[in-house]
Amino acid sequence: MEGTFDIEDVKVTTQYLNHPALTLGYRLEADGATVVYCCDHEPFSRAVADGHGEFSGLDQRHADVTEGADLLIHDAQYTAAEYPSKSGWGHSSGEFVVRLARHAKAKHVALAHHDPLRSDDAMDRIVEKLKAGLSADRSLLLVSAAVEGNVIDVKPSDVRLSLSAGEEFGALT
Repeated sequence: MEGTFDIEDVKVTTQYLNHPALTLGYRLEADGATVVYCCDHEPFSRAVADGHGEFSGLDQRHADVTEGADLLIHDAQYTAAEYPSKSGWGHSSGEFVVRLARHAKAKHVALAHHDPLRSDDAMDRIVEKLKAGLSADRSLLLVSAAVEGNVIDVKPSDVRLSLSAGEEFGALT
């Protein structure tokens, strides 16, 4: 069920996601930091699915729940090039997720729900391509791939995040 409630000192906001099966996204706020988790989500509009269109309607509503997240963990199963043949399956492209994160002023996005047929090297190339696009635009958004065993230390807003566990993505401080 959608809504907002508290679990001790944690404010939890839930929102239905766009997926053929019922799924929820979660916004967790505690100690001045915000983490948003949205897996099994596909953009509502094909215009924003490739990472270029303007947010409106239900896509803007999705962006609203991610607004200002210190860490956004989001479904990014496909690339924009792969997405058209997967439309309706309930998953996003990395390009969409980066566009969403920038639009919502998130600090760090961890791409999750990777295509199970994609190798680690291929995932690294996708992340590097997305980072290169951000660098060209002088964006401060941090992008990484969610990795099993990875620990991300989330700091309250306006404080940089650090990625630990010695991943090939290096330390982000």
